[in-house]
Amino acid sequence: MTSREVDLARYLIVMQCSGVADCRVYAGRMPTLPLAGLSKPRLRRITHFACVCYSFLLCYSTSNYFDPDADFSVHRRNLPHWCQAGTTYFVTFHLRDSLPTTKLTAFREQKKRWLTLNPPPHTERQIQEFRRNFTERLDRWLDAGYGSCILAHSRINKLVRDALVFFDRDRYELGEHVVMPNHVHALVTPIGNNQLTNIVHSWKSFTGRRINEMSGLAGSVWHPESFDHIIRSPKQLRRIEDYIRNNPKLLQGR
Repeated sequence: MTSREVDLARYLIVMQCSGVADCRVYAGRMPTLPLAGLSKPRLRRITHFACVCYSFLLCYSTSNYFDPDADFSVHRRNLPHWCQAGTTYFVTFHLRDSLPTTKLTAFREQKKRWLTLNPPPHTERQIQEFRRNFTERLDRWLDAGYGSCILAHSRINKLVRDALVFFDRDRYELGEHVVMPNHVHALVTPIGNNQLTNIVHSWKSFTGRRINEMSGLAGSVWHPESFDHIIRSPKQLRRIEDYIRNNPKLLQGR
């Protein structure tokens, strides 16, 4: 392949890895690249080469996604928590007063019932159903701004953000994260023998004590339950990353 053809293949691979679209869509649509003189058969071969390279990269970069053929465990408190070594989790934890008790209790029972009736691995239809009935519904409730919303105070907000990054690259890999007025979202991949439950407990325990000290309050700051699920695909990861980045925009205009 010539240097020009390599540049074209590299561009197509980057487009795929960025989740823009199937690389075949971009064949012949790169005005910044010199395509003159490339025959259609040659262009098709380059495009095919780019798609093969992307598939190879994808195969070796999905170790952080749920593998239904590998060992996993389920831990329960009030909610089931699926755990598998080496995976990335989308975690949400919220203030104790951020959701009405009756609403949260009903939500918890519905989610437990659904997961009992729909054990993994889940089909695409089941994933969409779960997201619609549980993940998106919970996010809407939290984004409504119920409760004291003490995380909106700048000092407390910074305290929680600093706690999230403190052991990044030591106990876990921290991805996109955000501290909202009454809840926290984070993408986290535990490292080594570190367990997600211990990581989240450490965040909540430390920040809970410090928030009480800073605000003169007493008692539990965080709700004892956290919501988490394992990331299952690059597409889901990109969607959740976008959601976390855009979550603060929901506060605008309030």
